[in-house]
Amino acid sequence: MRVELSPRFKREYKKLSSEDHERTKKAVELFVKDRNHPSLRFKKIQGFDEKPDIMEISVTMEIRISLQIYPDHYYFRHIGSHKILKKP
Repeated sequence: MRVELSPRFKREYKKLSSEDHERTKKAVELFVKDRNHPSLRFKKIQGFDEKPDIMEISVTMEIRISLQIYPDHYYFRHIGSHKILKKP
């Protein structure tokens, strides 16, 4: 499935270290292959009534990605620390 990045995701991604860039690439590749892989800790973010649901995956214990799943693509909204989960 295709991955689409929001403008905000692109800006936030640029601020990460090169080491975190590599970790993010690996996590995204794994997500596309097997979104239920345990290391991703894939789950719905509670408290938001958007459709499709806003989901999250873990890149590391500190870095999260918020996203939405559409029939033909994944829309990656934000990347960053846990604080992105307040306004995913």
